[in-house]
Amino acid sequence: MTMRDHEVTAGRPASIAWLVAVRRRLAGRGFAAVLTLATALGAAAGLLSVAFWNAIAALDAALNYYLASGLDRALPMPAGLQWRVFLPALGAGLAALAAMYVFRTPARLGVASVMLDARQQWGQIPFRYVPATFVNSVLTIGSGGSAGREAPVVAIGGGLGAWVARWLRASPNQRRLLVGCGAAAAIAAAFNAPLAGVFFALEVVLGEWSAATLSPVMLAAVAGTVVCQAAEGNVSAGHFRVPAYELVAWWEVGLYVGLGVVAGLGGVLFRRSTELAERFFNSLPWQGWWRASLGGLGVGILGLLLPGILGNGQETTAAACLGELPQQLLLALAAGKIIATALTLGSGGWGGDFAPTLFVGAMLGGAYGRGLEAVLGHAMAGAGAYAMVGMGGVLAAVVRCPATAVLLLFEMTSSYQVILPIMVCVATATFVARRFDVLGLYHHQLRALGGPVDDARPGDGLEEVAVRALMRPVEVTLDERASLSEALTAMAETGQHVVPVVGVNGECGSVLRLADLRAILAGTERGLPVVAADLGVECPLVTPSTPVREAAEHLVGGWDELVVVASEADRWPCGLVARRDVLRATIRRCSPPSELGADSDANLG
Repeated sequence: MTMRDHEVTAGRPASIAWLVAVRRRLAGRGFAAVLTLATALGAAAGLLSVAFWNAIAALDAALNYYLASGLDRALPMPAGLQWRVFLPALGAGLAALAAMYVFRTPARLGVASVMLDARQQWGQIPFRYVPATFVNSVLTIGSGGSAGREAPVVAIGGGLGAWVARWLRASPNQRRLLVGCGAAAAIAAAFNAPLAGVFFALEVVLGEWSAATLSPVMLAAVAGTVVCQAAEGNVSAGHFRVPAYELVAWWEVGLYVGLGVVAGLGGVLFRRSTELAERFFNSLPWQGWWRASLGGLGVGILGLLLPGILGNGQETTAAACLGELPQQLLLALAAGKIIATALTLGSGGWGGDFAPTLFVGAMLGGAYGRGLEAVLGHAMAGAGAYAMVGMGGVLAAVVRCPATAVLLLFEMTSSYQVILPIMVCVATATFVARRFDVLGLYHHQLRALGGPVDDARPGDGLEEVAVRALMRPVEVTLDERASLSEALTAMAETGQHVVPVVGVNGECGSVLRLADLRAILAGTERGLPVVAADLGVECPLVTPSTPVREAAEHLVGGWDELVVVASEADRWPCGLVARRDVLRATIRRCSPPSELGADSDANLG
């Protein structure tokens, strides 16, 4: 601990002083701290994933082998019915009650919510959603509800990352990055596929690719995978196990174009069925646990006819990939899974739709392969090979994550030969799905939540303009030894979004934001003698010569305003640049001169 740490923690209890010192060191004073946090977060997400899967397996065994079987022996039902038909309704109802009265979470936390938090809210997921997602998803899936285990662990990992970022009072960019790290570790652990986890976080959750983002996400994915392998063994880790893929003849690659068409249409049907079920259940007069139980009862009845659609469905998926199922059963299972998933999630059940898309893809791919077998015989690969590739095709069509789908199948099969077929299938499936709708399932949900669904960024067209053309003077600064009351007064008397916190030499070491003061006032440190040095967070380095386009990258990463320092060596605050300034300059640069006047370019220097 440095002398400065001793000064700002003097007079506090030893345990609190130690936590404050640790937080100061980890709160983003360098890229090494971000990498350390990403690795630790990935390991924690991996542990939670393992616990989540084991809890589902334990509940499934308890309900089916003890409760349902015991009731069948003690109170046999007429007409060959079994008590397990009521298990999905029981689990969905209990999950709805727990959400309302125990965790007070009105809606489930899904992948779209994590995307919104990473792209716009920057680490604001309440921590109670982590245990709520864990418990309620276990109740839903463990009782037979047709939902996936992968999306809940993404939500758990993202929520954990948001909580860690808030505890550290990290910068907005670091907050969104930690949310993405938690999601990457969750997918990597779920499939024993670290590359797929990385690209899922970049392609779906964060929606951006950069070197600064890639390194922490990769370490988090590796940590999550290693923890899962250590807990369950390298062979059993991943839970979705498929055989090795084999391409029999080169001309067979062309057959996967047809599979891509089938997968694309299947993905469109899957998404629209879920949306139709949501509208239906929302129109019913019964809400809460009544609605969830009704959907669960429908799943239970359907499960009597097709038991393979219940729960996560990984055993049935593996059987399709091994080529063990006939064509008629494959088609029936695909249709049944689409309906069962729509009933589960549309009625408000907790769980994800990631694994169901893989299930539907395996069934459709296997049925397509069976049809080809009837025509071509043994001149081609078996139906199981097409089932494996179909998984990636439907996933890409529903979620619009082509890179993730390709890498996921490559890592699951451990076969390089799958690359060409899966690329052809994924590209075709994505093209077909986009003919019906440009947005994927998660992006539709993200738009419904009010989040951004595109990658448009301010600052386009301003690559040659420097920050000095837009910056405004600094009105208020704050000494690092200022008290909490002085910080509140300074924030109340200025229109600045950020206030530079300066040391004795006048250099800006951190900045103070209103959001950080709110967190302090609402948290456990309200009565502690905090000073401005405790409240400040690191601000991205911006100088007068920094291109506006580079500053805009930080502004869309969560900052409303940036402090401009004189130079990298001399960090005294000389100006401010806000998001509105960049947006106004972008509009001026991109609008026709006739609309802005002859001197519009002169305003940009």
